[in-house]
Amino acid sequence: LQKKISTYLADVGFFEVMNNSLTRAEYAQKFDFINEAETINLMNPLSSELGVLRQTLLFSGLENIARNLNNKQNSMRLSEFGKTYHLNPESPKDAAVTERYLEKEYLTLFATGKTYEDIWNFTSKDLDMFYLKNIVNNILIKANVDFDKLEVSTEESTDIFNQVVCRVNGELLGRIGQVQPHILK
Repeated sequence: LQKKISTYLADVGFFEVMNNSLTRAEYAQKFDFINEAETINLMNPLSSELGVLRQTLLFSGLENIARNLNNKQNSMRLSEFGKTYHLNPESPKDAAVTERYLEKEYLTLFATGKTYEDIWNFTSKDLDMFYLKNIVNNILIKANVDFDKLEVSTEESTDIFNQVVCRVNGELLGRIGQVQPHILK
């Protein structure tokens, strides 16, 4: 399924990225949507910028976008299949590793800029939620999601603005929206 989705995303112009699972500890301290109690600190970090395991794919994706924007690449579509890592703070220290630590796998998509380059007979438009909604719908079709069981709603969030949430049988399937401006800063 992952290969099928990766191929589809590449076909529609997404570049797959593979980011480091290590990230900055300050993200958990700065933003309330990251549970600081679930942070996994490295015992011997290489640097302060790589001191903890990531709990979200958001920041590494935004760092990719910032790097590309600094190099005058304004339109991009990025995808990443990646894992997040969480400490179970209620688990005793002598518990099994699988009880103490939790890995979750996610697909994250980032889109910014224009749909295509301007050409002589076609003016490109800005990428928007509707573009991303179409991509996500096609991914759900490829994943054989039963659309009769799909529940879609809008919800408030401290990390995503204009968030649309998709669930199947009450279980979170995905979220679509714009990153909050205070996070982008």
